Amino acid sequence: FQLKSEMTQLLRENTSNLLLVLDDVQDDIEIEWFRFLDQQCLVVTTQSQNLSVTWKLDVELLTEDEALELFLTEAGYAPDDPLANSFEAKSIVQRCGLHPLTIRMVGRWFSLKEATAGVVKALEELDQELSSCTAKLRHSHSYKSNPKYILSEVMNLSVSPVLTAGCQPTSLMKTCLSSMAVVFEHPVPREAVMLLWTELFLIEPQVVAELGGKLSSRKIQKRVNFMLEALVALGLIGEVNNHKDERIYLEISHKSQLDYAKSLARELHVGVDEKEIAEQWHRAFVNAYLTKRADDKVEELEQACREYAYNNIVLHMIRARKYNNAVRLLGDDRFLVERFGARGFETATKLHLRDCKELLNAMELDGDSNEDPYEVVASIDTKVAAFVIAEAQKQGDDILLDAGKAVHELGFALAENGFSPEAFLQYKSALKILPKRSHISCVLLYGMGVINLLRNDHSRCLKNLNDCLKRMGENNITTGAFYAEVVLLKGDALLAQCDYEEAMKFYDETLKVLLCDPTNNRVEIGIAMYRKGMLHYARGEKEDALKVLGDSIALKGKIGESSANFAAAYYFAGHLLADHKRIPEAIDYFEKAIHMMKDNLDEIDNVDIYLTTGKLCELRDDMDGS
Repeated sequence: FQLKSEMTQLLRENTSNLLLVLDDVQDDIEIEWFRFLDQQCLVVTTQSQNLSVTWKLDVELLTEDEALELFLTEAGYAPDDPLANSFEAKSIVQRCGLHPLTIRMVGRWFSLKEATAGVVKALEELDQELSSCTAKLRHSHSYKSNPKYILSEVMNLSVSPVLTAGCQPTSLMKTCLSSMAVVFEHPVPREAVMLLWTELFLIEPQVVAELGGKLSSRKIQKRVNFMLEALVALGLIGEVNNHKDERIYLEISHKSQLDYAKSLARELHVGVDEKEIAEQWHRAFVNAYLTKRADDKVEELEQACREYAYNNIVLHMIRARKYNNAVRLLGDDRFLVERFGARGFETATKLHLRDCKELLNAMELDGDSNEDPYEVVASIDTKVAAFVIAEAQKQGDDILLDAGKAVHELGFALAENGFSPEAFLQYKSALKILPKRSHISCVLLYGMGVINLLRNDHSRCLKNLNDCLKRMGENNITTGAFYAEVVLLKGDALLAQCDYEEAMKFYDETLKVLLCDPTNNRVEIGIAMYRKGMLHYARGEKEDALKVLGDSIALKGKIGESSANFAAAYYFAGHLLADHKRIPEAIDYFEKAIHMMKDNLDEIDNVDIYLTTGKLCELRDDMDGS
């Protein structure tokens, strides 16, 4: 909500009219997220028939002339070439169902056939093969309503040419295409894909058998290059030039082709679970990378997919279930120096935290490890925070602020996972090297205050926050969302100490600051109102509590919020309404509280749902349910 509000404000300041084009929309909510201005036009492309839009335009199929022009263009001919008048060419585009992607694919396929068989024979072969495809699918209801099935058959034939002894179709191209789809997010550096395929050509039994046994590195490289050339020529893989690093990136050209490529994994490994196939292929890529790393082939990796590995190798280890390798690499001094050196403190920290979250989730889901996943991740985070502080001390003032931000993020992750003492120590260490008047030192003091509040150490929490506010005052920071957050937390700490009068002053100060920019602080205003309402509730001021909680609920509803905090506001307001004998309204609030709780189960204890349901049943005189 905050991001949409900020984007709306930015657009209002810079434009009065706006045209946005959204591709592949699936749901009305996707459209709503991009409605920013009154003077705005949205054009969406979709396969859905159920979107709430002002008017629709159904895109017609290609005409035969348009289809022939596309076929000839993709085959490398001029649009007005006499070939367009041939019976075979017209038959081919009709057999493709006049479907653009299928015709594009077939045109590329014809071009490859022509190179070896000549024009006439290539046309005849292609027409015959497409005839077989349509005959196979002719009685399929799905085919009649969806031309993607002929596309799948065309792709299947084009990547299975008869190359092997015994006139059996080869699986080499299928293995390459499918493994790329399963292992990588797209686009991906060309060298990373080649590294995977080279490893598969050494270890996949079916591939090794087709190659006639294990080949030399040079011969494998030659065949891998040939596979890539063929898949690019067919239009299944596209090459994208990245101007930032001047490298070639690869991507599977279309979603239909990507879905087909992923489905090939089942065909290539009959009877093997898809998850197991993915693990094997991820493991192949990881092993190829680790082999080069162990051999100290630094220059070779640097020229190939080293940058990609800094970003993603840990994720591949996790998906390969090589958790021990992931743990070792995340805490490896050499990898940390390389990753932080190449990506910078901010980006490297984000990558590290993403990797740790994935590792934690995978180890929890797997359940096979003898170690506590949370302790494993906390140990890594602690080591990386210490590494960041040490690097900051070595490199000097230029990177101190970036290092402080990194330690803040790492400390927050530690605290979130239940390791508050470790987080606290990292914050203290970082504060020792940061300039006292730096903004990040204020952020770290705020973080320490949060941790102390969670530990119920209210006096130390208040000391941290007072130090933070003092430094912010020295820097003339007395407005803005972060200042309001610090003031709000101080109110919470005072409330926890039962100092209601002082707590109310800080809640009022929070709202005063936030209301200076209500458009961009609506979420924060709703939270502050809820806290103030709960303070009135604690003091027994039920009328005031109901009014402030009602204002909070109205604001949260207006911006479409769905959160545990919103559920709590409904819950307590429901109690107050029940106390005032406003039973129908109380029932409505408790029903909305339960609905909101069920939408936020990751933040809500089931006990809260049971208690709220019990109260609801009591108000309905359903004592059995209660």
